[in-house]
Amino acid sequence: MRMRTFLLIPILILFAAGLAAQPARVEPVRGPFWSGTVRGQGRTEIIADKGIVITAGADTKAYFCYDTDLMRLSLAWTGDFLEFGNTLTRIEWPPPPQVKGNPVFGTRSGPGWSKEDGFTDPRPNHQGPLPKDWAHYRGLYLHGDDVVLSYTVGDSEVLG
Repeated sequence: MRMRTFLLIPILILFAAGLAAQPARVEPVRGPFWSGTVRGQGRTEIIADKGIVITAGADTKAYFCYDTDLMRLSLAWTGDFLEFGNTLTRIEWPPPPQVKGNPVFGTRSGPGWSKEDGFTDPRPNHQGPLPKDWAHYRGLYLHGDDVVLSYTVGDSEVLG
């Protein structure tokens, strides 16, 4: 027993010294986009069930949320990124993050592209993606810190 304690103490000292030597991070490290459900500044308003929040340039504090179900730019804002809440200290399912900055512009919930019958939402119960023959999200590409969205509108392929 004595030998185990003797070996454990130097390991704990080295571990504690390593923790103290690292600078504390103010903000988590993240890439040029984040995807998931996004709430607006109101606690209950969902601006995108399947949103992609993209940083508009590596050195800016400007962001926009693209709704991949409705194929629309749902909100753009400046300032702070997203508020993820206190999920590190609470043992419960976290709510979706909400916009933390200052909104610049936004769009109402509805299709971002129209068809012959206008912008009427064709989805059953207004849930899920638009029909594939109308508009379809295909994914995204990264080029350094630039994010390029890939989707189709009718028969046309779009990179934007």
